[in-house]
Amino acid sequence: MADDDWYRSADAGPEADIGAHERLGALHEQRGDAAAAIDAYRTVIRLEAGGNVRYGAELSLARVIAAEGVVEAFDEADRLLDAAADDPTAVFFGRQMYDYALARARIAAARGQRDFAAAYALGAASVAPADDPPLPRHRPFGLFGLRPAKGDWRELERYVRRGDAEAAAPVIDRYRSLDGEVQWGWGLIEKLHRPPELESASVPDLDPTTGEPRAAKTEREVVDQLRAAGIDLVELRMWSLKALKSMAEVKIATPALLCALEDPPDDELHWNLLTALQDRRARRQAALPVIGWFRECALGGRTFTNSYGNLLMSFARDEHLDLLEPIVRDPAFGGARGYVFWALAYMKSERAVALAIECVDDDDLRINALRALSDMKSELGESTLRRSAEQEPIPLTRKQTQYRRRNEQPDAFVRQAETTNLEIEVARSGLEKLARARASGKSRHAL
Repeated sequence: MADDDWYRSADAGPEADIGAHERLGALHEQRGDAAAAIDAYRTVIRLEAGGNVRYGAELSLARVIAAEGVVEAFDEADRLLDAAADDPTAVFFGRQMYDYALARARIAAARGQRDFAAAYALGAASVAPADDPPLPRHRPFGLFGLRPAKGDWRELERYVRRGDAEAAAPVIDRYRSLDGEVQWGWGLIEKLHRPPELESASVPDLDPTTGEPRAAKTEREVVDQLRAAGIDLVELRMWSLKALKSMAEVKIATPALLCALEDPPDDELHWNLLTALQDRRARRQAALPVIGWFRECALGGRTFTNSYGNLLMSFARDEHLDLLEPIVRDPAFGGARGYVFWALAYMKSERAVALAIECVDDDDLRINALRALSDMKSELGESTLRRSAEQEPIPLTRKQTQYRRRNEQPDAFVRQAETTNLEIEVARSGLEKLARARASGKSRHAL
């Protein structure tokens, strides 16, 4: 059997079976066979139980039940939609949010809940897929061109005309922008079916010793604090994915976000706060606390080490080298030290270059140090880069490089060969960057 035919004898496993049923459900749905689609999606959910594979069949099944008006299955659809709304990975793209809101609108209309149908209809129209990607920092991601059908719009308009959307639930008033208009985004849509919130809106009290706001303990407190400062938002999750409009907003928002990060009560709020803070314009205010939190997370093996590491490499610069050098030299920080080298690449001082050169001799740090030197474009690093670039590449056969396809681990020889070849590639790239910088007069630290 040829090396390329490894898949013919491979055990596809349960994932392939689940995926086949999910695709079968989609085909039945496209052909208009609702009963068969429902059966297929229910099979997917049953096979997924207890495993780690998820195809989003909950949303697909609820969508078919609502579209076909299977009244006896409406309670099941409610449970499926509840589960989808509680899973951040199940409803992320605009099309998924739209399907969720449309299903809720159809079920509410069938039950005679006209105000809720109108509210969900406005929500569906608000989140319907457009030309804007869900991740502004990764523009091509998530644009898969699934637009709502024309008939959907007429249906949504009918629901809106027949009900009073703003009267559907008290929570709607929490989602008015500063000019009073309701923001029918996902943050509101996924809360419409939930019980009314018990806590009242409030801005955190001032700390009597410092006069500064106390750390917000809930998302609601963070939002209220930012709104009180003049920033127009209604919820954190979607707002955190967008860049702030001006440096003035950055200066207002950053202290509030840092204050809330001092003791975030749950992982979801923690994540939203960190995402909102990913603005390089916040560097002057945020760098020092971020470095401190990174140290705590990295040494404690906490969940958000990578998130703080991403902020560190965006914020830390030469003036923070006294704080970063001990991290690099301490093996207790393990692989988290790699984030410091990404920050080193932005630094301009000879001291930063010298630290990277020194770390090339450390087996655990070599590739990170070479990458930093490659981006620094410093004349001081040329000899170090050249020493690595002049190594002889270690040839590997095609069979040796196909271990990933077989979901296997490489043996010691292959692992060492790939490491060496990567070092050579990074070093040679660094020399090319340095040559271009030198030719344009932009290289640093001329000898």
